[in-house]
Amino acid sequence: MKAISRTVTVWVGRFEDLDGVVKEMFYVAREVREKAQAPSSRYLVGVAAQSANTGYVYRGCNVERASWTQTTHAEQNALDSMVAAEGRGVKLARLVLVAGPESIDIVLPPVITKKREIWQVKFSEIPAPCGHCLQCIWENCLEDGSVEMYGLLPTGEVTMVTIDNAFPLKFGPADLGVKY
Repeated sequence: MKAISRTVTVWVGRFEDLDGVVKEMFYVAREVREKAQAPSSRYLVGVAAQSANTGYVYRGCNVERASWTQTTHAEQNALDSMVAAEGRGVKLARLVLVAGPESIDIVLPPVITKKREIWQVKFSEIPAPCGHCLQCIWENCLEDGSVEMYGLLPTGEVTMVTIDNAFPLKFGPADLGVKY
C-alpha cells in the first residue's frame, strides 16, 4: 500500500488587501447572517455567492427546522437562488462565508485582535463550509477548482481557500456523465 499526501494552501491576510467586490460580499454575507433562523444551534451563517455568468451576488442564510434533516444550509440557499434566477449551468465565481455563534457580532472591517505569523494559524481555525455544502459548491463550479471561498478568522484575519484545496476528493455531475 502507498500513501498519497497533499498540501492544502490557504491564503491568510487582511480585509484591506481584498478587492472591492469581495469586501462588498463580506458586508452582504454579514447582513444576511443576521436574518438566519437558528433556534436550536444558535449558530448563524451568511453567504454571498457571485455568479460568473452575470456578476450578480446572491445571498443565503441557514434556516433550521425542527426536523433537522430539512434544515437549509446558507451556501445551498445562496446557490439555489443563483440557479433559480439564472438557470442550470450557472457558474459560481466566488463565495464569502460569515459564520459564528449568535452571541458574536461580526464587525467589518474586522479588527485584528492578535498579531501573529501565518504559521501560527491553526488548520482547525480556517472557516470552511461543511461537506454537504462543499458538494453543492463544487457542482456549481462547473469543474473549475480555482473558485475562491473567503471567510473570517476569530482574530480578524481573512482567509481564502480554493474549492480544490477545501474539497480534494470530489464527485460531481461529470462523474455521472452529466454536462450542464
